[in-house]
Amino acid sequence: MRFGIIDHNDDTGRPHVRQVAERLELIEAYDRLGFYAYHLTEHHGTPLAVTPSPHLMLAAAAQRTSRLRLGTLITILSLYHPMRIIEEAVTLDQLSNGRLDLGVGRGVSPAELAFHGVSGEQEAQGRFDEAFAATGHFYAGDPAGARDWVARHRDIGGINYMALETCFGDMTQAEALRSAELLATEVMPHFA
Repeated sequence: MRFGIIDHNDDTGRPHVRQVAERLELIEAYDRLGFYAYHLTEHHGTPLAVTPSPHLMLAAAAQRTSRLRLGTLITILSLYHPMRIIEEAVTLDQLSNGRLDLGVGRGVSPAELAFHGVSGEQEAQGRFDEAFAATGHFYAGDPAGARDWVARHRDIGGINYMALETCFGDMTQAEALRSAELLATEVMPHFA
């Protein structure tokens, strides 16, 4: 069984510059400790995330890790032009040397959608459908070096993969790192 992390990077009350730096150190530890994947959520205008651009955070993480798969959970397609997502995904996949897991969705929070000028569920669904169709055609055709995106997709279903959602709002950096170390040394070996 493989273990991964799902992270909101919710506001801890610490200075955001410090929190982002600490989170990148923690991602490095996940890589070093043998975790399979790190997935970052996307939230806007709420304390649920101090990193509202998961692609930028994952680009930084890609430069600090070598094995850890990096992904979005989710990229809110309703908020982007389809070509923007294609370009960012290809760049992230190249920066991570093929370790990107791009999770996509429409977004469900009316407040977060409105924060970006999306008027409601109907508009969000229409934007999602358009962006999903465009990105799907792009990856299936593999233009401009998308490197057989669909063919490379890893099987992470069933019992082969377990993601653990993390919320570090009231944990110090040392406590979060110790939790990851304990999971890697005391739990993960029992599922190898």
